[in-house]
Amino acid sequence: MHVLFGLLPTYWPAKSYWLAAEAAAYWPYVLGGLAYNTLLAYALLRRLTRTAQPDESSYVARSPTWR
Repeated sequence: MHVLFGLLPTYWPAKSYWLAAEAAAYWPYVLGGLAYNTLLAYALLRRLTRTAQPDESSYVARSPTWR
């Protein structure tokens, strides 16, 4: 069940905080969360840059008198 919760980005800081409060080894969860969230952010940013770039054929220039 913990494996499924690991897919949520908020699992990693919550789990590391929980373990730190119990004085257990929490650094693996901090490093794992940092790696997972970095990969997730990279994938989402890459998708955004692919889909958000305007198509030059659909570009409509505004007239210089537009205010």
